Amino acid sequence: MSGLLAAGRQMRRTAQDALTQYVRNETQLNLQDKAIEAQEDAAEMQLYGTGMGIGGAYGVNKALATKGAKAAGSAAGQSTGLLSTPGGIESVLGLGPAPASTAQVGQVAEMTKH
Repeated sequence: MSGLLAAGRQMRRTAQDALTQYVRNETQLNLQDKAIEAQEDAAEMQLYGTGMGIGGAYGVNKALATKGAKAAGSAAGQSTGLLSTPGGIESVLGLGPAPASTAQVGQVAEMTKH
């Protein structure tokens, strides 16, 4: 009878050890998946940043090639939607008259906030 009890205990230990190892492996796989996901997100954000930098450089060069700051403001406003701000792009860039009211200032701040 004691042989059966010892065999049962050994089987239980083996099962517990296997389950413990499975949990460790699963935890490690989950951590690796999260790390890969974080790396993919970082690569995507880097790609967006690079694209925005290239687009910004292109826009600045294009604006400098046109006539004056008003044309630059117009080109930038068309691509960013800032022409719809009170006072136009000139007021946002500080090139024109200031907005007439604090409500307009708040609207500009909301439009440029990310």
